[in-house]
Amino acid sequence: MQFSTIVSSWINDIAGIDEEVYLFLEDYHRITDHEINNAISYFLRYAPTQFHLVVTAASEPTLPLARLRAHNQLVEIDTAALRFDLEETSRFLEHENIGGLDNSAVRLLHAKSEGWPAVLRIIAATLGKQGHDCETYIRGLSGTLRPIGDYIAEMLNGLPQEMVQFMHRISILDRFCAPLCKMVTGVGSSRQLLNAMESSQLLLTPLDEERHWYRYHTLLADYLRLRLDAEFGNEVVKLHRRAYRWYAAQRLWTEAVRHAIAAGDTSEAIAWIEQCAMDLVRKGDLLTVLSWQRQFPAELEQSQVKVGTAVAWGLALAMRFDEALALVDRLACELSVQPTHDRNATDWECQAIRAVVLALRDDSQAALPIAEACVKNATDPWTVNVATNVALFGYWKAGDFSS
Repeated sequence: MQFSTIVSSWINDIAGIDEEVYLFLEDYHRITDHEINNAISYFLRYAPTQFHLVVTAASEPTLPLARLRAHNQLVEIDTAALRFDLEETSRFLEHENIGGLDNSAVRLLHAKSEGWPAVLRIIAATLGKQGHDCETYIRGLSGTLRPIGDYIAEMLNGLPQEMVQFMHRISILDRFCAPLCKMVTGVGSSRQLLNAMESSQLLLTPLDEERHWYRYHTLLADYLRLRLDAEFGNEVVKLHRRAYRWYAAQRLWTEAVRHAIAAGDTSEAIAWIEQCAMDLVRKGDLLTVLSWQRQFPAELEQSQVKVGTAVAWGLALAMRFDEALALVDRLACELSVQPTHDRNATDWECQAIRAVVLALRDDSQAALPIAEACVKNATDPWTVNVATNVALFGYWKAGDFSS
């Protein structure tokens, strides 16, 4: 008997039932026979209105979902909807008798688990059985811990080897898109693999509505990076170099710098820091700039006056006054070998940094004349704007707005 005959018989039988009818199909992703998919699709098209099909699957089933969406006949509950929010995470911990956690510990656990129910269940079981110091365990939580790592390994074991290797190699990336993945891995089918990963519910989080950029779940990224070092360690530097070349071509300087540092290519990193450091300061991203300052020796910092000036701004605005002034003094020595135009522009920028430090130290009287001179002589709009604000602050402190 053909599937169509069986399905038609079911449809006729259901039509004679007055009550709601539900059919549950679990693990639908295991169905690979096209005839079965065609039969279910036919069933959905012609079944009476009191019939409801409930499907669970680890990947998007090959059913006419687009048509069902268009006719408002589909309710979808994906991994994002299944993740716990902060309140649900807190209630789950209470239900599992994991008490004694303050709000900050619960928030940290929720952030690290991203509300992944399976991982929260593993964590609860681990804490309940072994009597861990809960807060210490949560602070050290990562995808490399054995119970969680074992679960992720089992999740990946059923995937094609090509996909798993692809996932390992792109784990060096904080975020990724198909062209970047193709550059890093050399895999021409990167777009198709990303689509397959997303449809397989592999903890891939889209970062935009167009689904151009993605990132991994934090714990999955931890696990994949550990396995990358273990299995493909000789490729890691090459992967970072491919990544920074792609980012640099797109003028995404911050990420290019990160991967250049990871590859150990300091000269490239310094060159690109020069491209973006001052922009980051203007945007208020002082942490990134100052993290770079900690990674490079002073001589590299001084070899690029633009980089040094941006770092000096960052130090001043981060209230690290002594370091900012010391760097400004070192930059003054560097300026002696600069062309006249660049030297003058940078010299006034350094003077503006001094004025900012003095003003933030509540010495507006000393800061005011320096700021006034910068307003009159500096050519960089950022420098003029900051100096103007320092001068206005000085006038306000002195009670004199006549200037």
